[in-house]
Amino acid sequence: MTNHAVSIAGGNHKGDRVKDDFYPTTPECVTSFLHYERQYLTNMKILEPCCGDGAISKILEADGFDVVSTDLVYRGYGEGGIDFLWSMTTDCNAIITNPPFNLAERFIYHALEVLKVDYLALLLKSQYWHSKGRAKLFEAHPPAVVYPMLWRPDFLGKGSPTMDCQWTVWRATDTVGTLYQPMAKFVP
Repeated sequence: MTNHAVSIAGGNHKGDRVKDDFYPTTPECVTSFLHYERQYLTNMKILEPCCGDGAISKILEADGFDVVSTDLVYRGYGEGGIDFLWSMTTDCNAIITNPPFNLAERFIYHALEVLKVDYLALLLKSQYWHSKGRAKLFEAHPPAVVYPMLWRPDFLGKGSPTMDCQWTVWRATDTVGTLYQPMAKFVP
């Protein structure tokens, strides 16, 4: 196992991480997500605030969704130079993104408390909620559903991925409890 693989899985070797935490989302992560969540996105305008090279946005747009794509760093897609954590308003009512993992908690609070979106979906490490420090976050904003993925995404395209991931979804209409639903890989 390379130091980089250890870095991604354990998050211990920050010097080995890819610049700006740019790990493009693999197509099957998005197509599988849509297989489970498409019905909740009807008539939603979606913000992808970490669009990178457009990996998520392109699939959403191809599926007919209205998507606004931005990123802090311009990578040839969407509008660059936009810091999501400084935005105070949005005309979008949904956010779907793969945020830098070390900023995920800030993204959650910002989307739900500042922007007050109706729908939020984040691609996160599978052990994201396995932290005593995140108990307050979970209590304040319990997700509608957590989808642990039954495969490991190969973000870098190098084979032998080491990190398990999940989609975590918040829906303003679902406030009863959190469903835990393993997500099978769906490739159309």
